[in-house]
Amino acid sequence: MRLPRPGDAQLLVEGRDDEFFRWLGPGAEIPNPVACVWAGDELVGWVDYDVERDWLKPGEVNVGYYLFPAARGKGYASRAVELLLLHLGDETEHNVATLLIHPENERSLRLARRLRFAARSRASSSSPEAHNEVERTGIEPVTSGLQSRRSPS
Repeated sequence: MRLPRPGDAQLLVEGRDDEFFRWLGPGAEIPNPVACVWAGDELVGWVDYDVERDWLKPGEVNVGYYLFPAARGKGYASRAVELLLLHLGDETEHNVATLLIHPENERSLRLARRLRFAARSRASSSSPEAHNEVERTGIEPVTSGLQSRRSPS
């Protein structure tokens, strides 16, 4: 993963396909994610988070990601989200990561299960009803070999 560089925004827009629009909507005209996902010297997607959703509680972030079609199914999204969680756990005060996933988006639901996100009950969530919300508390990595350097509070 790398910080976005000049020219990356155009490549990110060009990499959008029907899946992007189906699950993420129109997207930003000039995307500026927290990190771009690279496989070798090829830009293959992005990972990002935000804290400006009405349904997020203090300390929570909403994580988003997207991979170009040729990069899907190779573990890049899982690794990118794990690295973002590692960054959030080490460098921020956020303690809950959420993913807002459309119930028909099987690929993202599998990623959430693989990364040990748990369904958030509707009673405790005010996220849009057309989506499933999953969360992971403690923002700690689950991938073998990743360790958080953040001191316990």
